[in-house]
Amino acid sequence: MSYQWTTVGNRVAIQWSSGELQTTARYVGLGLIAAGAWLRLKSRGETPKPRRFPRWGVVLLAAGGLFFAASFLRGPITRWTIDNNDIRIENYKGQAVMKWSDLKEVRLDSHFTALENATLVLQSRDGRTIWLPLDWLLRRHREQLIGLLNRYASEAMKPVTGNQDYINALKGVPQELEGESKGK
Repeated sequence: MSYQWTTVGNRVAIQWSSGELQTTARYVGLGLIAAGAWLRLKSRGETPKPRRFPRWGVVLLAAGGLFFAASFLRGPITRWTIDNNDIRIENYKGQAVMKWSDLKEVRLDSHFTALENATLVLQSRDGRTIWLPLDWLLRRHREQLIGLLNRYASEAMKPVTGNQDYINALKGVPQELEGESKGK
């Protein structure tokens, strides 16, 4: 799965799409075409039965349907949009919008073994949550996203920006070096 990071003015949009799904559907379609051709060759010696659609025809129709459907599979899977007013998450389940004025807290959900892969959990004053899995992003984009969220909601971001272990892990500072610098 790949993503595209787009910045226009004060708006940042991050959109994930999957080319793998489209390619997989096409390969399965090619396999079905080969199976249909094989069934057609296999049934050459058989006497046709009246009012029965041949099996090879069904397989070729399925292959055609897969090729047709594959052209629609390349759409966006998930989209995050961040601007001056709010953050929006759009995916196949719908859309979640949280205004910066409604944001109560941003915290780390660190169920990962590597702290730099932790997920950001944005919680609103009315209890709604938005999850931002940072392991979907490259390290430089994680840093940019943290900086962007900190610019729009610095008070709510204090649990994240105050976590020095996380910030160092995000920047790629090994813990051994961090400990040496604290001792000096």
